[in-house]
Amino acid sequence: MAHKLVFSHNIASFIPFLLVFHFIPVVVSQFPYGYSQLSYRFYDWSCPRLTNMVKYGVWAAYRNDTRIAASLLRLHFHDCFVNGCDGSVLLDDTDDMTGEKNALPNRNSVRGFEVIDNIKEDVERFCPSTVSCVDILTLAAREAVVLAGGPSWPVMLGRRDGVTASQRAANEQLPSPFEPLGNITAKFTSKGLDLKDVVVLSGAHTIGFAQCFTFKNRLFNF
Repeated sequence: MAHKLVFSHNIASFIPFLLVFHFIPVVVSQFPYGYSQLSYRFYDWSCPRLTNMVKYGVWAAYRNDTRIAASLLRLHFHDCFVNGCDGSVLLDDTDDMTGEKNALPNRNSVRGFEVIDNIKEDVERFCPSTVSCVDILTLAAREAVVLAGGPSWPVMLGRRDGVTASQRAANEQLPSPFEPLGNITAKFTSKGLDLKDVVVLSGAHTIGFAQCFTFKNRLFNF
């Protein structure tokens, strides 16, 4: 199903969660997109129930599949790392655009789209044409970490949804677990991030599920 974007103003251990707490605010601050009017209280008047609706939507998904916590966190990261936090990872392909969903780092890998769809549908009933999909994704990532046992953090809202996506950019910019550390670090550095952020993202992955082929070559080959 194609995602209809609505414009608006724009658990392994405790240590990984401390890392996540550091990492997520860095993500949203280093990848600005439509950020000129961000505010912690952006929807206080226009959609005061937003946070609770997102919290319930994530909880309902987590109750059925605990892996969704890591999936939403990863979905948020893959959105922000490619041309900023604009919700472009949520866009389906069109006749005029090849999106990011089927980029190599995302194909049969990123998940959680249906969670964002369901929350967006609920939000539209109460606050039509008000809340952007990317703000919902940003809040959902936070609530997912909290449900998995991690900390909460304040989220500035008011991002605008993007209307285009780039599979090529996703293929080129997203780090791969098969790349040498130097390549991965260089990709982070190009976004204004550092080696600590590389460790943070790796630590965040410990709350989820990984396919064996992504790490089996390292089991006995250090």
